[in-house]
Amino acid sequence: EWVAQVLNNAVQLPSPEAQEEWRRGYIEQRQGDTVALGGLSFDYCRELVDELQSADEDMLQRITAVQEMYEDASVKRPAFPGAPDTYRRRNFTIDWDTFTWTVKEPNEAA
Repeated sequence: EWVAQVLNNAVQLPSPEAQEEWRRGYIEQRQGDTVALGGLSFDYCRELVDELQSADEDMLQRITAVQEMYEDASVKRPAFPGAPDTYRRRNFTIDWDTFTWTVKEPNEAA
């Protein structure tokens, strides 16, 4: 019903500036609600490996390779909800023998 009212101009939406102001306030308010460690999870994984006293070089290289892919994906993520999400269709391939990875963009041919 509300959507129909908006489409029929019976309800006025806030200006784009007001919407952006609300979005920023909402995100700021919710900052503490998240449980995700984001990029810190990789440091945490390294700490766990250290605590196990089995600083297996392969495991540390695996963590680094996955962190590199995460960081590469992060810069492609849109800054705000509703933006194009083509970053989700990027295809990562990793060679666990060499700990190297490649990414194919969604618009690249196979």
